[in-house]
Amino acid sequence: MSNCDQIDPLVTPYIDGELAAHDCARVEQHLQACEPCRMRVTAERSVCHLLRRSKAELHRARVPQSLRQAVQAGRPAPPVVRFPAATAAAAVGARRAWRDRRLAVAAMFLLVVGGAVAYRATVGATRAMAAELTADHMKCFMVNNVLHTHESVAEVEAYLRSGFDWQATLPEHEPAPAPAPHEDLEVVGARPCFYEHGKVAHIMYRHRGLPVSIFMLPGVEYERNLVHTLGHDAVIWADAGRTFVLIAKAPRADVEKIATMVQASLR
Repeated sequence: MSNCDQIDPLVTPYIDGELAAHDCARVEQHLQACEPCRMRVTAERSVCHLLRRSKAELHRARVPQSLRQAVQAGRPAPPVVRFPAATAAAAVGARRAWRDRRLAVAAMFLLVVGGAVAYRATVGATRAMAAELTADHMKCFMVNNVLHTHESVAEVEAYLRSGFDWQATLPEHEPAPAPAPHEDLEVVGARPCFYEHGKVAHIMYRHRGLPVSIFMLPGVEYERNLVHTLGHDAVIWADAGRTFVLIAKAPRADVEKIATMVQASLR
């Protein structure tokens, strides 16, 4: 796992041909011995090839007018803002965002097209489950960044009662001057997601602007674990016949701190 953690940030630039020779050699040496990382490289390369082959069609594609009208009816059109030429920092940010999107698509390709069963047999049930949910985490926040949906804690708790028969009490933002361990958590919303064994609850938060997902898997108990997959950390624990998985992309110490906050507050 430590070798995979070190190689993880090099994989996408390796596929893009942006690594120095000595880093390429490191990645290639690791890939010879690591089947899961080879599968990730195969999946992401397949996505790149698919996007290149479909480039002309994607440029010709247009959003259906019905979808435009539905979005506009639910949300005022944003003002047009024109920026000067992109700065180097903005270019780097855009590049990272593109890589995150491509990685999410690669994850779906790996788990759906490549076969979740084979992947699960290779890396184990816990790591495969974490990879599936991490792909959903990235996908759902990409959609939220476009639609800007936002729900209250009360709305999310009502959804969990009706959709999962779960009388949940969620962590809730409490601004200063009354500090609380979860004061930096801001709820975004909730939605159902699906993995190999059925429907799970996906609760979306932001912690100081950072996307954080909490998944609740009903009727199953995984052992406590901390898994690094697809560039994210997934903290896994079980309680009262449910498994919870918290996913975020941040320094590991920060992810563990957020998980501790959530476990102390989530009921």
